[in-house]
Amino acid sequence: AAQIDRQWVEMQQHREQMRKTGAAQTSCTGHAVVVFKRMEYAAKCVRHFGAIRQHERSRSVGVGTVDFRQLYFRTHKLEVTRAPEPSDIVWGNLRYSSLQKRTQQIKTTLIIMLISCCSTVFIVIATFFATMRSEGIITTLWSTPVIIGSNVAIFIAVPQLALNMERSHTRSSQHQHMLIKMVCFQLLNTVIATVAFLFIQWSPPPADHQNMSTCPVPNFPPPDWSEVSCFEPRLDYLNFLPACVNHWYVTGAAVLINVVVGDLTAILFLIEFIRPDKWIIRYLIAPKAPTQAEMNQIWAMDSEFYLPFRYQLGLKHICIAFTFCPAMPILLPGCALIMFLSFWIDRFNLLRVFKPPPRTTDRTVTMSVLYMLPIAVFGHIFFAVFFYSKQADLPVPVPYYAALTLLAAIVMVRVSRVLGRQSQRSSRPVAHAAEGHEMEEASDLAGSSSASGSSTELRHHLEKIEMYVPPLAHTLLEHIYATSAANSDLANRAISSTQWPVHASGLEAVDEAGGDAFHSARSRLVSLSEMPETVRPLSAVPSTVAGALQV
Repeated sequence: AAQIDRQWVEMQQHREQMRKTGAAQTSCTGHAVVVFKRMEYAAKCVRHFGAIRQHERSRSVGVGTVDFRQLYFRTHKLEVTRAPEPSDIVWGNLRYSSLQKRTQQIKTTLIIMLISCCSTVFIVIATFFATMRSEGIITTLWSTPVIIGSNVAIFIAVPQLALNMERSHTRSSQHQHMLIKMVCFQLLNTVIATVAFLFIQWSPPPADHQNMSTCPVPNFPPPDWSEVSCFEPRLDYLNFLPACVNHWYVTGAAVLINVVVGDLTAILFLIEFIRPDKWIIRYLIAPKAPTQAEMNQIWAMDSEFYLPFRYQLGLKHICIAFTFCPAMPILLPGCALIMFLSFWIDRFNLLRVFKPPPRTTDRTVTMSVLYMLPIAVFGHIFFAVFFYSKQADLPVPVPYYAALTLLAAIVMVRVSRVLGRQSQRSSRPVAHAAEGHEMEEASDLAGSSSASGSSTELRHHLEKIEMYVPPLAHTLLEHIYATSAANSDLANRAISSTQWPVHASGLEAVDEAGGDAFHSARSRLVSLSEMPETVRPLSAVPSTVAGALQV
């Protein structure tokens, strides 16, 4: 009875809150969702406003110019885009403007940057004192938790700030911002804490270790601050003392090992697989639910933020392994082990522990593949040149590093532009559907020609996906599609010559009259003609065939 009374009171409170919310004065959020009867109509609307937007951006803005988007709705500019999935929309944040969103993003970024700087200091201090007073496993037991806690602080603060401060309109953009912040700032504090030990000048090792100068000893004396720094700033070369680079394998490399071991044991195994919160929810909270339906809802854990968390851990270790594997090749099998275990842990969690994640766009995957991985590749090249040149005692001029950095910037700008064009092209697949509505009323030959063209030409398939295709993959796909189309063309020619020899001879006569331009069109026409009555009148009248192909 007490449980029923408590639920009744909560129901009355919720009803009163809904009544107050409904009676409160609401303002327009500036967003509207328009549902079209046919998909091609929606595509036509998007193309129309997209053309107006491109026109306004291309022409010069002067006195007296009018943005034609202002003519549609009370002098306000209309931005027409594809509506996200209903589960992807954060409805409570639609009332916030773009300026408010950017302001909150800047605030949360500054807060995460402050946390990252503090965690970097803690990592450097922990590694520094662990190196100076190393006691084996005892030192590892207290230094590794410090490094783990420094990274955990970042991805504990990021979702809280995303929920309480940021004003993202969709979960896709929310997950994307979370992924960027967690990956970038964790990489920032790890890389800075690792590279910082290249600038510390250590005293020479004891006399009994002089014959091992090329192999750093596990415990060095304190740094000699009276000596010159390891780095000598010059405009032509990056001058690092060879002893400092050798000592880095004791100090800076220890940071990387602690990061990999900590994420593998504490985060991947304990937090993601064991999940103490799962046991608390399932065996302490869920049994207290008054109904079976409520218990089922509590038993399956929410997976709203699961994907960005898992993406950030995988990207972090991929970037670390790519960047520092020239100095520490052991990072590659370590990263492979983490990715292998991540696959099985994610499979178990998504099938056995969590509810299905909300439907979002592929922005998170796009950001992972097209932005983070190129940065990791350029980091790999940069540190490979640095460490190998120091090992070979062949200094590399600074312009080489500057050129590599400039090339990385050019690649990132190029990728951003291509993605921008790809997003503008998102309505083109539907554009073909719009033309398909008119094709339904046209001849069967035109309809079959369009269908075959979309199946044998790469550009039609690339327009149906939103992912950016790199140039090398684009070239390989073009070759595959061209080979497939050529094989299909030869097979269809053989079929047409054996079944309908009159049509082939008729088309050969047209080919001689029409030239090479008609040769490629003829092969497509023969391959698309599956019914004799479709080809027979066209082969009898060559001029009709040419006109049909032009249409």
